[in-house]
Amino acid sequence: MASIAFPKISSQVQLPNGYGDTDKPTDPESYKLKKMAGETAALLDTLQIDKVIGVSHDWGSALLSRLANYHPDRFSAYVFLDIGYQSPSDKLSIDQINDISTQKLGYPLFGYWDFFNSADAPSLMERNTECTNSSIYPADGMSWKENLCRLGAAREWYEGNKVGPLAPYFSSSEVAIHNRIFASENGGYGPPLNWYKCQMGDYNDEDESRIPKERAYLEQPTLLVTCSGDPVAPPDFMEGGTRPFVKNLEVKQMDTSHWLLLEKPNEVNEILKGFFESLNVD
Repeated sequence: MASIAFPKISSQVQLPNGYGDTDKPTDPESYKLKKMAGETAALLDTLQIDKVIGVSHDWGSALLSRLANYHPDRFSAYVFLDIGYQSPSDKLSIDQINDISTQKLGYPLFGYWDFFNSADAPSLMERNTECTNSSIYPADGMSWKENLCRLGAAREWYEGNKVGPLAPYFSSSEVAIHNRIFASENGGYGPPLNWYKCQMGDYNDEDESRIPKERAYLEQPTLLVTCSGDPVAPPDFMEGGTRPFVKNLEVKQMDTSHWLLLEKPNEVNEILKGFFESLNVD
């Protein structure tokens, strides 16, 4: 994210398990959301931070959702970028979500999940960085509809070793960093794909069945920033899944792909700055 000064607000970025230079457990159990939410709360204790504004993107939105359910007293507000709040009461399977989205949108949202959940996905993704990078960061974000969302498309892409145009905002320096982080010798793609394995394996179900019903609703001010160019997270779907559970919701929409933080960082920062300044936070 581009640098910007937020008065009275100190910002820190926490990468979840499996990404960056964090721990990379190989057991999907380590990616249970209650466990990671507890670790995050413990980190705040260690840093002697009472309350924060939670800002999330992608899988971070799943984690922030559970932090809001398990540790609501640690937050003064929430921000969900592209991927909205996910209530613990939403118990649809991936197949059910794909069926519903096919009926409503004409294509399945999560057709790529089966591939990401497969045993050979990490090795296929690690063998050709150009293939993988142009799949994850394509020049046309809407190409995900055909190349990822369509059932079987992800496996076709990686088994076929396909390469497409790379997004212009994904600079050569960022490519180098990305390739280093996800190199086989640094853990590869196996650990981050455990997020999918954990979700598809229903590892969180027992924990989430114990969340009190009232904890599914967010009391704090919440900002949802949707992306019109992300076929995996259509704005209407994201707002529709978030609004029923949030009492004080503000929604902004950006004309970007899934990777809004890379594509239009200054615009994201301006939206965040406006939201932060609207809060009565010391």
